[in-house]
Amino acid sequence: MTEPFGYIVKPFRARDLYISIEFALYRSKMEAARKSLTGQLKDAREKIRTLQGLIPVCAWCKKVRNDKGYWEQIEKFISENTGVNFSHGICPECEGKVEKTEGADRPG
Repeated sequence: MTEPFGYIVKPFRARDLYISIEFALYRSKMEAARKSLTGQLKDAREKIRTLQGLIPVCAWCKKVRNDKGYWEQIEKFISENTGVNFSHGICPECEGKVEKTEGADRPG
């Protein structure tokens, strides 16, 4: 179903026609933006549902089972469902462990 974005009463002047057309174009643009935002909101709600409740995590490798039943890295799962990007580093506590391990591997 379509609805008109404006109307013109006869007899009309060129200025009335111009204003009605501009208004109809504006309303059409706003309607398209509203539909786009509604679609984005629906997508966001789906992602929220995916992240609610229990998320199965492998106790060994820490992979996550996604909503399609496939196992994937937790970073990938979170990135795809939230838009968050990850950077990796070593925390100070683990840094000491890594240094000790590297020192043990080196011939002394």
